[in-house]
Amino acid sequence: LDNLSNEGIQGRRVLVSGDVMYDAALFYAKKVEDKKELLDEIGVQSKSYVLASIHRAENTDDEYRLKWMADQIVKVSKKTQVVMPLHPRTKKALTNLGLFKIIEETVLITDPVSYLEMLLLEKHAQIIVTDSGGVQKEAYFHRVPCITLRNETEWIELIDNGSNRLCEFSENNLVNMIFSEHDEIRIDQSLYGKGNAAEIIVDEIFQHTILKQ
Repeated sequence: LDNLSNEGIQGRRVLVSGDVMYDAALFYAKKVEDKKELLDEIGVQSKSYVLASIHRAENTDDEYRLKWMADQIVKVSKKTQVVMPLHPRTKKALTNLGLFKIIEETVLITDPVSYLEMLLLEKHAQIIVTDSGGVQKEAYFHRVPCITLRNETEWIELIDNGSNRLCEFSENNLVNMIFSEHDEIRIDQSLYGKGNAAEIIVDEIFQHTILKQ
């Protein structure tokens, strides 16, 4: 809203609705419990594991970064369970570097999962490690601490409120961040609305249509 206002776009032309992604997360959070047997199939209990998700080309195609991540995740997995749905690109890159079998020894690797299954794994994770843009927000929606394996993020508001932290690619930084203390995450409705963004948008479209007639 501030950015639009700075560009001279304001008043009746602007409506703050909230984020439909939050609507979807709340809606499907109730449905994912029907897939809770997935936790048993993997062999984990709720709030007992780290969920890792790595797929961005900037990480998978960078040999230094990928080796560093593999080393850090293996170290974490020796202290607590790590669940890692593995993207085909990531698996291929790890295999090419001879790292896949090393990770497979201690990390609970799964095939890629569906949207609902991923929401379930996010919801029941103790902490999430990811380079995904969407997963960062979903972690916040489920009130799960998130560590982002990137130098920057689109969602600077999540960095500002402490629910998400950027991880520098140095020494044992990821291990230290995972096992450090994490504050309780509270939902701030000023960030993404109340979970009714779609209703607000549709109502506004109808109002706009009526005024045009």
